[in-house]
Amino acid sequence: MKPIIEWLGMLPEPMKSQAFENALEQRRMDIFNGKVISLSRAINDIMTWSDTLQGEEYWSMIHDACDNHDNIFKPPVSYSSSMRNMLKSMRNESIVAMKLLNTSQTHTDFANYITMRGEMCSYLPNGREHVLNDNGKWARNGRQDMKPIKMARNLLLENIADEISATDYEKFSNLIKSYIAVMGDEDGVGKKMNFKVIKGEAIIDYYHGDNYSPILGTDTNLFGSCMRHGECAEWLEIYSMNKDNVSMLVALDNNDKVLGRAILWSLDCGKKAMDTIYAHESLVASFIQWAHDNNYYYKSRQSCHHEDFDKHLTDGHIYLPKITLKYFDFDYYPYMDTLSILTDNVLGNEKRGSEYKILKSTDGSYEDCDTSVYDIYNGEQIAEDDARYLDYRRPNGTHIEGFVNVDSCLDIAHGGWVLSCDCVDVDGDDRLRNDENICYVEFRSEWHLIDNCYTDYNGEWIHIDDSVELHNCDYAHKYDAHQCMVDGLYYLKNDMYAIDCGYVANFNMDGYLNELKNINKKNNAKYNETKIA
Repeated sequence: MKPIIEWLGMLPEPMKSQAFENALEQRRMDIFNGKVISLSRAINDIMTWSDTLQGEEYWSMIHDACDNHDNIFKPPVSYSSSMRNMLKSMRNESIVAMKLLNTSQTHTDFANYITMRGEMCSYLPNGREHVLNDNGKWARNGRQDMKPIKMARNLLLENIADEISATDYEKFSNLIKSYIAVMGDEDGVGKKMNFKVIKGEAIIDYYHGDNYSPILGTDTNLFGSCMRHGECAEWLEIYSMNKDNVSMLVALDNNDKVLGRAILWSLDCGKKAMDTIYAHESLVASFIQWAHDNNYYYKSRQSCHHEDFDKHLTDGHIYLPKITLKYFDFDYYPYMDTLSILTDNVLGNEKRGSEYKILKSTDGSYEDCDTSVYDIYNGEQIAEDDARYLDYRRPNGTHIEGFVNVDSCLDIAHGGWVLSCDCVDVDGDDRLRNDENICYVEFRSEWHLIDNCYTDYNGEWIHIDDSVELHNCDYAHKYDAHQCMVDGLYYLKNDMYAIDCGYVANFNMDGYLNELKNINKKNNAKYNETKIA
């Protein structure tokens, strides 16, 4: 058993300082007097890992690096955040990346503090001091470069490194080259990603999931796209056949594989628009920059549910965008994110007339307008999926029953679906205005629960925190009353006299004046006695 502070002193910087700061902030144990049996126990007991700035994964890694048998700390391999993100993106594709992320299969006998410099690994040889710049980044003092395969072999435990085939090492090296070509190294150097605008049958080819690049991982809206499958090719003819006003922007890696894509529209109004960006979130900014450079409008949210081209470098949004198609009558259609309503040969995001197709299906089909419902509140036909059925008595006394657009509704905990305009915010919850359990506090200009309020002497609602109890057991706002200096009770301002040292209730004024007279008599008597003496 040793004092916790001695165990923590075994940690190298910056882990030691981080542990001290977290322990002092959380105060779970007395690190100066408390004792534990091991370093790992100290790290486990002094803080809640998930509540620290470094996070649970960080402290779990350090905890696992503690050797409880010899009570020594074997520092885990430290990767820069960009290096760790790169390895994480590759771990499903590369056994080498997966093992490099496993602290039980790596060591720091050779080197530590690993990052990327171009396509080379930059490392700090064992025994060299780890130095930070003033901006908190790793200094380059004493660092050396090494090829990724050799670096991996030096970081992995010997028995683990020997189990990996030459083919897997080569794949790891190629994945790094591809990743750096897209994302660059720690300083953004090495990017080789290129954009390309395609039309016609090429759109179908680049839509296919087999042509996607997994280098940034597959947990993205690109790999989650419902139109990436081979059977969807026939559904994409509305894109491929309308070459005059439909094209697609693709971001390609150095193997000509798709990193991201976005449909481009040449609209009837003469403006150009970029549809939903399907790509890893790290590439979205590059797509938007391309839109800026090429005078395209784009969407503020990259979602299939956001149906407006509402961003532009210098202009506002496009009001009711539409496009007139040369070819429009197909048996199958893709799921259309933004321009999803086809009226004859006009594609837009607004319902026009009584006969139209809604292109929001993931199986190549479409919805006819007769599948829509009438919004009784907004007075328009809407898709049934966008509607909610309401049936309740409104605060204005009228009864509403029928479908209403979900954008005009709220699902409240104390009443189900209702019109949002009938609701008020009550301490963070939405409630109907006529809820018998709430009241409007004029002074605060807010709604509150009745349980948290009183009615004052005038019949108006006041919040408990703003109230005082009057002498007669009524309540008043604290700004409308004063405490009487005679009996200590509260009275309304209008029922009180202001004197030099406070306030006296009208009811107590005679007693107060008599008391003053008695005090004056006593003072005069003392004065006379003093004068005679």
